[in-house]
Amino acid sequence: QGLFYLYAFNHAEADRSFKEAIRLDSTCAMCHWGVALGLGPNINRPMSPDSNADAFAYSQKALSLSATTSKMEQALIQALTKRYAENPPEDRSELDSIYADEMRLVSQRYREEIDIATLFVESLMDCMPWDYWLPNGEPRARTREVLAVLDYIAETDPTHPGACHFYIHAAEAVHPDLAT
Repeated sequence: QGLFYLYAFNHAEADRSFKEAIRLDSTCAMCHWGVALGLGPNINRPMSPDSNADAFAYSQKALSLSATTSKMEQALIQALTKRYAENPPEDRSELDSIYADEMRLVSQRYREEIDIATLFVESLMDCMPWDYWLPNGEPRARTREVLAVLDYIAETDPTHPGACHFYIHAAEAVHPDLAT
């Protein structure tokens, strides 16, 4: 549920959903991961500096609980720990790029997992929010990768809510016809 709220950019509801799951099971590593994920930047807003301490703490808590999770979940948790730093730089673009690079590796390792591919797409889009196209209408390098992964997802699951939402936003400025 929390992940679907994140796909819809309803971060407040995602936070409530993941925190309720933590209340029900405080040892749920992926629930802590979900809170941390939602506190990060997204294409509609940069990460609030006030959120960093919580995002870092939740990602570290997820890491501390990850021994009982699957290898795939451990990979997602490990990748997310690269997104946050205890004392982050004012310009967090390098952290966002490192996280996107980590998510690329996780997505390649678990290629059949559409949610992971979708999270990878979002991580790339977060590195260049609303700046996906060059003035001449050509896609930026990362945008080409975003569209290629979204095309792969569309072939596998054309109704995936996160991928559909991200496809619309990746294409709408210059090529809204691509998102149909």
